[in-house]
Amino acid sequence: SLPLEPGLVSQGLILDEAQLADKLKELFKLEKVTMGKVIAGLSGHNSVYRIITLPELPEPVLPEAVKREAKRVIPVPLDEVYLSYQPLPATRGETRVFLAAFPRNIADALYRTLHQAGLQPYIMDLAPLALCRTVNEPRSIIVNARLDHLDIMVMAERVPELIRRLSLPGEAESLSERLPTITEEVDRTIAFYNSSHQEQPLDSTVPMFVCGDLAQAPESWQSLAGKSACPVSILPSPVESPEGFNPNEFMVNIGLAFKELLPEKGEANFSLVNFNALPEVYITKAVRLSNILVPIGLTIAIGLLVYMGFLVYNKATYISVLRSELAPVESLIAQEH
Repeated sequence: SLPLEPGLVSQGLILDEAQLADKLKELFKLEKVTMGKVIAGLSGHNSVYRIITLPELPEPVLPEAVKREAKRVIPVPLDEVYLSYQPLPATRGETRVFLAAFPRNIADALYRTLHQAGLQPYIMDLAPLALCRTVNEPRSIIVNARLDHLDIMVMAERVPELIRRLSLPGEAESLSERLPTITEEVDRTIAFYNSSHQEQPLDSTVPMFVCGDLAQAPESWQSLAGKSACPVSILPSPVESPEGFNPNEFMVNIGLAFKELLPEKGEANFSLVNFNALPEVYITKAVRLSNILVPIGLTIAIGLLVYMGFLVYNKATYISVLRSELAPVESLIAQEH
């Protein structure tokens, strides 16, 4: 990784696309990595996540039904966000859908920057969802604390039931200064979840995993557990890492890689949510074979018609010439008789 100068990115939005594209080129050259297709991750800033329930619907009408419901449950105008969704396991007679809405300007800026750097993003994801994908537990709480933001995710039955991303006070530089705010928000998240899931609340049986700055401060974990008394531990990496490499700093990257890496047999507790958030406008349309063959067929047919036309014309001309030459001969024969 390379450090970024202040002012290049603010709250997930790329402000200087050209300079950041140059940084990416420099990084790929430094690491001797071939430029090409990449899986891109959005910060998740100002993103909204919902689990919606609809009547049981046939697949062809689901997109329109999801869009209609999104207008009701997403608290921002839909022309300002992109929507991505994925059907979830549901009981007979209903359709459950995981829905994500994220700012268009943030996604567009990321795509343009990557393209300018010579990269081709073919899959896109949101950082909180990538983190959820690294956890091999059906129920858990994930807390990711960074210098300027905090992510809290609640997993239930392998689905991110609750996702919160909060900005942290800029004046609080050390973790100890940020810890009271982090603890308060974790307690608030657990209380909010339990109030609407009284039949199966978050309790001492649900593990809490920490990453980011909290991973380096185990002395802070006890205060995070709060009234729930959840066992707190570092978020374990689902993949083996070389010696000297700290995977906890790159858990989002690992989660992005897991979009295409299948878990080992028997490990069936990773997140069920795994859709491609790349906006449809940027997805390269597969060229149908008929789209190629039909124009070729028409061209060949037209060519044959033209060729046949020339043949007919040439034969007609030839016959006309023969007839003109035949007239004097017929006249001579008539005179002889």
